[in-house]
Amino acid sequence: MSRTILVVEDELAMRILMQEYLEFLGYRVLSAPDGTTAIQLGDTEAISLVFVDINLPDMSGVEVMRRLRESGIMSPFVVVSGNLRESFAEEIASLSVYKVLEKPVDLTDLEAVVRDLIGEAPGVSGV
Repeated sequence: MSRTILVVEDELAMRILMQEYLEFLGYRVLSAPDGTTAIQLGDTEAISLVFVDINLPDMSGVEVMRRLRESGIMSPFVVVSGNLRESFAEEIASLSVYKVLEKPVDLTDLEAVVRDLIGEAPGVSGV
């Protein structure tokens, strides 16, 4: 089973923090600063889990999730947002989002979500 995680986040510091922490835990992490890059990665990579910011510079995170679903990505989505507008709530529900994490993301919560959804990273035991 693939243990590749896609982090779609336009805030550089948050993207680096999430990527480095998940790599420290032993996961393969791809990162995208915008929706277009995320969709391109979704077309070429086997992805197990997607963390997506709802507010991206080129399109909404909802649009990214919708387009990833349309391209056949059935991986769980976890929304990461500092200001989740109520207008997105219904759309998020329709995309079967597993969870919403508020920024700044607590690394303990991040780790718990990943382990719950895709398990331990290969070759890692009790970090």
